[in-house]
Amino acid sequence: MIKAYTMQDFHEDLLYDIFLHTLPSIFTLGSTPDSVFSTAPLNFSLVCCSWRNLVHSRPNLWSSITVEDEQNRGIENICQILKKWLSLSSPAPLKFSLQFRRAGVETLPIELMKLLSPEIHRWGDVDIFIHRMCGIIKPSPVTLPCNPPLASLKLEFWSDFSLFFYMDFTSCVTDDASHLRALSLHTYSQLKLPLPRKALRLPNLRELKYIVVMKRMLEDTLCILSASPNLVQLDLTISNIYLENWTYDQERIHLPHLTSFSLLSNSRIATFRFLALLTCPSLLSFCFKRRIENRRDFVEAQYILNFFQASRTNSCPALKTLELGGVQASGATSRTFDPDQLQTFEALFSFLEGLERLDLQGPFADSGLIGLLIIPALGPGIGGRSLTLPSLTETHFTWPYKSEILERVTEEFLMSRWKATVGTKLREVVLTFPESENLQRSKTVKACVEEGLKIRFPELQRERISYE
Repeated sequence: MIKAYTMQDFHEDLLYDIFLHTLPSIFTLGSTPDSVFSTAPLNFSLVCCSWRNLVHSRPNLWSSITVEDEQNRGIENICQILKKWLSLSSPAPLKFSLQFRRAGVETLPIELMKLLSPEIHRWGDVDIFIHRMCGIIKPSPVTLPCNPPLASLKLEFWSDFSLFFYMDFTSCVTDDASHLRALSLHTYSQLKLPLPRKALRLPNLRELKYIVVMKRMLEDTLCILSASPNLVQLDLTISNIYLENWTYDQERIHLPHLTSFSLLSNSRIATFRFLALLTCPSLLSFCFKRRIENRRDFVEAQYILNFFQASRTNSCPALKTLELGGVQASGATSRTFDPDQLQTFEALFSFLEGLERLDLQGPFADSGLIGLLIIPALGPGIGGRSLTLPSLTETHFTWPYKSEILERVTEEFLMSRWKATVGTKLREVVLTFPESENLQRSKTVKACVEEGLKIRFPELQRERISYE
C-alpha cells in the first residue's frame, strides 16, 4: 500500500526551496497589517508550528521585497510591515524593488528610504523606479558603497525632486572588492571613483546601462568601461550634451566579451569618441539611434564602419543584428542620402555580410538606403555589383509619414529578395508606417505572402526617446 504524504512530512530543506520559489514578498501602498497574512513567507508560518519555526529561522525568506504604487495611503502601515520584514531578514543580503510608476505619489519613497538606508550594508539586488510626476520631497543624498553583497543595482529616477545617489567605487581596486554584475543608472546618480582612476576594477560587471547628461559623466563612463573587461551588454544614452570638442586622454578600450551594444546620442562628437575608443570583437547586436538636425549629421555611417573594422578579427563572430534609427528635429528636411553617404552605407553593408536582421527606423528608413538591398533583375554580380547582405533573413522598416516613394522601393525590395533564385534568405519583413493599406493590398505583397514570406504591418507607435 502506498503511503500518503502531507506537506508537513517534507524535509525542511525541500520546504525551504519551495518557499523560496514563492518570493518576493509583494506589497502595495495600500497594504495593511491584516492583508499581509496572505503574503509569503508569513502565510506559511501560520500553517503549523514546524513551518513557523522553519520560516522564522531562515532570514533569506524575508529578504526579498517588492513595493508597488497604488493609492497614496497607508504610509504608517507599509512602514510598520517593512520593519517586521527587515528585522526578520537580518543578516541576509536584501533584494528589494520599489516601483512608483504612477503620478501623485508624495513622500512615501522617502519614508521607505529612511527604513532601508540603515541596511545599506546588506543591499544585494536593488531596483528603484520613480515616476516623473512624483512630487516627493528632496532628501539628503545617499552614498552607496559598491562592496559585497551588492550584485545588481538599477536606479531610474524621472522626478525633478528625486532621490540622489552617490555610487562609491573608491574601494574597488582589487578583483575581489566588488561582486557587482549589473549596473543601471539614471541622471540623478553620481560616481565616486578611486584615485588614480586606472586603479578601478569591476571584473564581475556583465551589464551596464547609463544615461549620461554631463561631460564629466562621459569620462566616468569610459573609466567604468576600462575597468570591466567581462562586460557582455552595454546600453548607453547620451542626452543634453552639446560639445564643440572633447579631448580626453584615454587608451583604446578592449571589450572582448561584449555581444550587445546600444548607443543613443544627441552628440556627434561624443558618438565619434565612443566608437573610436571601443573595440568589441564578439559583438552580435548593435543599435544606434541619433537625434537628426539635418542630413549632414549622417556622417556616423563612416564612424560605424570604422568601429566594426577596428573590432573585426579573423576569429570573431559576424554581427547578426543591426538597428539604425532616431528622431528628426522639427524643421529638419527629409530627403534621400547623397551619393557619398550611400556609398559609405554600401561599404558598411558589404563589410557586415553575415548580418541576419536589419532594422531601419525614422530618418534611416530611406529610399536610397533600402534601394541598396534590392537584388538586380538579372541577378547579383551583374554590372559589377555584388549581393548586399546575402545572409539577411529579417528586416524591419519604420517611417512616421506617408511616402509613396518609400512604399514603391520597399515593394521592389520585397519582390527582388523573395523571387531571387540564389543569394537570398529573407523570411520575415515588418513594415510600420501610416496608411499602409495600399501596400498591404498590392499584388506583390499578396504573392509573396502566399508563397511563404511572412510580412507584418503593426500599428505605428510613436517611440519616445530622450535625446535632449
